[in-house]
Amino acid sequence: MPKVTIDRACSHLADASDEYICLTNGDPGPVDMGAWIIRNVLGRSYNFPPGFTLPAGQTVKVHTGTGTDSPTDLHWGYRVNPAWEKSDKLTLHNQEDVEVFVSTP
Repeated sequence: MPKVTIDRACSHLADASDEYICLTNGDPGPVDMGAWIIRNVLGRSYNFPPGFTLPAGQTVKVHTGTGTDSPTDLHWGYRVNPAWEKSDKLTLHNQEDVEVFVSTP
């Protein structure tokens, strides 16, 4: 199973000006994250775009606000900003909806 983790130290939660979650690939190879999902206990979820690949050792920021996607920054454009609370339990699910990482405060 790929070793992609949510990096809370890098993440900027509960900030309406520029909220984002950092995910880091700890695998020795790239990970296809197309259709992966980040969820919180309220049911808010971000779906990674089809074809998104996170290179080995790299970090991507998933921004709650709008913007132009790049290999290092993805944008959700969610209607509620901020969408995540600092106290949120965040889970990461792969294409088969298997929980691959849990991040608790």
